[in-house]
Amino acid sequence: MYRSDLAGILKSHGRKCVVEPYNYEKRITVKAIINPVLHRTKLYLTENYRADGFSDSTHYLYIGEPRINLADFPLGTKVRCSGDTYTIKYSALYTDGKNALYCWAVLEKYGGGDDR
Repeated sequence: MYRSDLAGILKSHGRKCVVEPYNYEKRITVKAIINPVLHRTKLYLTENYRADGFSDSTHYLYIGEPRINLADFPLGTKVRCSGDTYTIKYSALYTDGKNALYCWAVLEKYGGGDDR
């Protein structure tokens, strides 16, 4: 997959998200795809196994434009998308060795008060 292909996918299928660092004054808008992290298990103790895994609804995978590297922001920075608020747990850029292709992050659903 080429860099332009990834940019096109994020542009057409990504949602508009707002990154709100608590120690910066301006908000940054970025296009990203956010999906729940699915946990897979081979244990059938509860017989609730699903082939596609299950979600605990607390952690999410973020795939976004490489121009905004979430790793540059402090942990606890808020990301707002489609009415939901998340905080950054871990982030990194994915590269092909020369170019940054996308930024990925593990986000956690924000449980604090909404202080918009």
